[in-house]
Amino acid sequence: MKILMLLSEEFPPDKRVENEINYLAQAGHKVVVACYTRKGKPLFEENSQYKTYRLAISTIIYKSMVAILTVPIYYNVWKRFVKDIIAKEKPDAIHVHDLPLVKLANYFKTKNPNLLVVADMHENYPDLVKESEHTNTFLGKILSPVCLWRRFESKQLNKVDRVITVIEEMTNRLQTQQKIDKPITEISNCIVDINTNALPKAELNETVNLFYSGGLTIYRGLQIVIPAIKILLQRNIKVKLTIAGNGRYKDKLTALTNMLELNNHVTFLGHLDRTQLNIEQQKADVGLIPHLRSVQTDNSSPNKLYEYMNDGLPVVSSDCLSLKRIIEDSKCGICYTHNSPESFANTIENLINNFSKVNFGQNGINAVKTQYNWEKQKHKLTDIYTK
Repeated sequence: MKILMLLSEEFPPDKRVENEINYLAQAGHKVVVACYTRKGKPLFEENSQYKTYRLAISTIIYKSMVAILTVPIYYNVWKRFVKDIIAKEKPDAIHVHDLPLVKLANYFKTKNPNLLVVADMHENYPDLVKESEHTNTFLGKILSPVCLWRRFESKQLNKVDRVITVIEEMTNRLQTQQKIDKPITEISNCIVDINTNALPKAELNETVNLFYSGGLTIYRGLQIVIPAIKILLQRNIKVKLTIAGNGRYKDKLTALTNMLELNNHVTFLGHLDRTQLNIEQQKADVGLIPHLRSVQTDNSSPNKLYEYMNDGLPVVSSDCLSLKRIIEDSKCGICYTHNSPESFANTIENLINNFSKVNFGQNGINAVKTQYNWEKQKHKLTDIYTK
């Protein structure tokens, strides 16, 4: 089959999408990627695995995406772009990543009923919109209302041929709340390459290094972690917090760090490339996922969970439902009450005091080797197109 993938983002990089493309190509399918570029990347590229068509978009067009459901400028630009690609490539299927462009894929299906449409839902998109800073402004709520996204999700996903989700909880939400009656396949976000050299630490560093990597937003919960560092230090427990990543919330987090006089104990590394990130992660004692609980995070599957496990790091996570289920099933870490610095501090203290008695690091390595890896997931992808 020839498969057209729609991505409303720069590409590459996207490890999950790259894995999917490579495996589909290995299975004998031809893959064509349609994405945008704001960085001046070539408008067309081809390699042995796939072709890439890029839509060069201005800042104004890019920002108009927020109003894709109410003022469809962004949608119409993409419609013209994809129409030309379909005329040239004549795909058998459209594999669309995330919710905004699903309507576009369904539109082309009305023109060609034999066209297969697969909706690959990386995120619980309506609740992602609900949490996003730019959609919580007065204008954002008018241009991108959450209620409209919920109706859009239900309507458009019930028109596709197959849905992909990343986690069991997201599947349940779509089936029970959104009444999606299309076949759903879960392909986990565990896109790591198995670390055959990973060894769990036999003992902690004298000063325990707590490590976080990811975006810096209010919903990532670091404003709960930083006061907990103060609590731990007051208990004479030696810890430091290393934060790798950037985001709009960074200034508030640094201000909180200054106010609590924790500059010697909290380090902001900013954005790191993959090599630097791996180096810093290997220095860590504990991997953190401190997301605040919400409908979005209860249905999430962050790749960094599997990265921590793959490197043999004990995981300390907030009690988001999907995270808690995987961590408890794998016995790779401990969860705390998502909005409580006291609960976080108690959890870290408990982990430190009982470190020699638990095998969280080794359990995480074992879980990745046996279950949470791309080799175990990829066959589900080709099954969709075979069926």
